Amino acid sequence: MRRWLVVAGLFVLSWITYIDRAAIASAKEPMANELGFEDRAMGAVFSAFALGYALAQAPAGWLAETESSEFALKEAGDAARKRGCG
Repeated sequence: MRRWLVVAGLFVLSWITYIDRAAIASAKEPMANELGFEDRAMGAVFSAFALGYALAQAPAGWLAETESSEFALKEAGDAARKRGCG
C-alpha cells in the first residue's frame, strides 16, 4: 500500500509541475509586456524552470536511494513549504 501512496504522490507532484509550466506559458504575453522582456529573455525564464528540475534530479535520487522515498518526499514537501509554495 505504501508503494502506491508514493506513486500517487509522485503523480500529483508531476501534475503540479505540468500545470505550473502551462500557467507560465499562458502568462507569457502579459509578463513580457509588463517587464519589457523580449522573446529571448522569456526563453531564459522558461529555461530556468528546466534547469531547476535538472539540477534537483541527482540530489533527489541520491536522497531517495540512501534514505527512503517517503523521507525524500517529506523533505521535498518541507522545502516547498519553506519557500512559500504550499
